[in-house]
Amino acid sequence: MKNTFCFSSHSMNRLHEFMHIQKMVAGSFIFHEGDPAGHYYYIVSGSVRLHKQSDQGKQLMIDWYMPGDLFGQFEDFDSNAHVYSGEVHESGVIGMLPKKELEEAMVHDPLFAMDWLRWMSVVHRITQSKFRDLMLYGKPGALCSVLIRLANTHGAEHKKGTIITDRITHNQLGEMIGATRESVNRMLSDLKNANAIEIEDGCIIIKDLAFLKDLCQCEECSKQICRM
Repeated sequence: MKNTFCFSSHSMNRLHEFMHIQKMVAGSFIFHEGDPAGHYYYIVSGSVRLHKQSDQGKQLMIDWYMPGDLFGQFEDFDSNAHVYSGEVHESGVIGMLPKKELEEAMVHDPLFAMDWLRWMSVVHRITQSKFRDLMLYGKPGALCSVLIRLANTHGAEHKKGTIITDRITHNQLGEMIGATRESVNRMLSDLKNANAIEIEDGCIIIKDLAFLKDLCQCEECSKQICRM
């Protein structure tokens, strides 16, 4: 599920002009929290997860980027440092995009600058929708929201509904919503008892999407927004 759908072919070509290609290995880090944020990143292949560590050592997974996704730390007035850590989940190839070169290109290329602003707006909407779900609808609602997002990003048709093709552990689900593994176990059991989901060979099958949407008060965002 690409988050670069708002870029024209012209702007995508401009991005490729500035890319420095690097291989990435699963388990390695592209950057750590606090590192200087001098680049944006475009995933050619593989996947990357962004994590945030709390003062108590608790880890929260913020984003999960797939091939075709563009991401990076936006500039602010106080700091130009990463506020998350970027860990490689699946080995692949990433394009490094120097911020200074991109900024110069935007000054001289209005079409590229407009597409960049559209992309920034989409990224903010995705982030806002995730935190809305976490803050407003409790852990069960947040879990339902995550399952819907996983289905949109990693889902495939199945005879019983939609199967999330990536095997997601209960610990990983807990990291996505700020809950313990035990809490996730209980909530998944409740959803199974309600016949909303099923687990088959370690993969979650969503059988009743409407039930999940009702619990998280789904606003029917587009799949470009309702994604990991």
